[in-house]
Amino acid sequence: MKNITEYPTLKLDAFWIARLMPEYWNNYILSGNFWRLYRNSSAGAGLWVDGKKVAIEPDKFYVIPPECGLRTWCERETDQFYVHFEAVHLRGGEHFRYRCIELEEGDLALADEIIAEMREKGSSGQFLALKIIALVSKAMTKLQEGDLLTVPGDRIMDEICARLKSDPGNEWSLGDLAARAGMSTNLFLRKFKEITGTSPYKYVLSLRYAQAAQLLAHSAVSIDQICERCGFHDRFHFSREFKKVYGVPPGTYRDMHRR
Repeated sequence: MKNITEYPTLKLDAFWIARLMPEYWNNYILSGNFWRLYRNSSAGAGLWVDGKKVAIEPDKFYVIPPECGLRTWCERETDQFYVHFEAVHLRGGEHFRYRCIELEEGDLALADEIIAEMREKGSSGQFLALKIIALVSKAMTKLQEGDLLTVPGDRIMDEICARLKSDPGNEWSLGDLAARAGMSTNLFLRKFKEITGTSPYKYVLSLRYAQAAQLLAHSAVSIDQICERCGFHDRFHFSREFKKVYGVPPGTYRDMHRR
C-alpha cells in the first residue's frame, strides 16, 4: 500500500449569511487567494463567465477556485451562505472557473442546520466549524476530473507560508523571504508561485484581508486599529480594496455579522 505523506487540508477563513443587494454585489471581481462555496436562498444573483450571464440557482452549491477573476451581478436581494476556505496542496485546474454542485438530501439538511445555527448563535464555535468543514469536504469531492490540481508539498515553502500566516501585517520584503528560503529572488518567486499559485505580494495581501475580515466579524477593534494591525497604511484605500474582495465596505461587513 502506498503511504500518503501529503493530503489536502481545509482551513476556514470566513463564513456567514450575507444579504446580497444590487448596490454592492454588482460588477465586483472575485479575487483573493482562497476558495469559495456559495449557496443562495433565492434567484436574482450570479456570475459573468466568459461574457455569459450565469445565475446562481437557489439551494444549489457553487464551488469557485482562488483568483478566478469572475465578475458578479445582482438584480434583487437574496441571502447567500458563503464559506471562504483554503485547500492546502490543491489549486483550481487551468480551465476551472466554477462548478455547480448538487448535494444529497443529508448534505442539504446539514447546510440548513448550519444556517439556522448561525442565525441563532452567530459564527463562533468549534462544532459549527467542523460541520462547515464537513460540508465543504463533501462539495469538493463532487468536483470533476480536471477541476483540481494537486500541488506537491515543499517544506521550505510551507515554512515560509506559515511564517506569513503568523504575522501578515508585518512589512515582509521579497529579499528577506528569499534569503530565509536560501534562494535567489527570481528562483524564490518562481518556486513560490508554483506552490501557491500566486505571487508573495498577492498572497500576503489576501492574508491581510482575511485577518481584517475576522477582526471585523469577531472583535470590537476599531477599523483604524484593524488597518494598523493588518499592515494597511491608508484606511480609505483599505476600505475600497476590502469591498472588492468581500463585496461590502468594512463597516457594512461588521454590521452583517452582528445582525
